[in-house]
Amino acid sequence: MLRGSLTDFWSLFFVLQMICYLSFYSIPIPSNAEIYLKELAKIIDLQFLNPDAFIRKIIPTWNPIVLNIAHKHQEASVWNDLSAYFSILAVLFVVIICMTLLSIHYKLRD
Repeated sequence: MLRGSLTDFWSLFFVLQMICYLSFYSIPIPSNAEIYLKELAKIIDLQFLNPDAFIRKIIPTWNPIVLNIAHKHQEASVWNDLSAYFSILAVLFVVIICMTLLSIHYKLRD
C-alpha cells in the first residue's frame, strides 16, 4: 500500500516539474493552454502566496526593506568564515603525510 502511494507521489512530483518547466522547450502550445500552464507554474512555484500581505495583517508596521538578514557574527569575507575548515583540512593533510612517511619508514626498516 505504501509503495504504491510513494510511486504515485513521485509520479505527481515529476509531472508537476514537467508542467512547470514546459516553457523552457520550444513547443507550440495554444494560447489558452499557455495561460493555464503559466498560472499552474505559479502555483507549483508557490508564487501565488504573498507573504508580505500575511505578515502585514499580523504586524502592520513590518517593512521588508529594513529587514537585516545577515547574522552579526557573519563575516564579509569568505576566508574568515571558512578559515576554521581550511585549518582542520590542513592539519588532516599533515597527519596523513606523517602517517604515510612513518609507514614507509617502518616498511623499509624491515
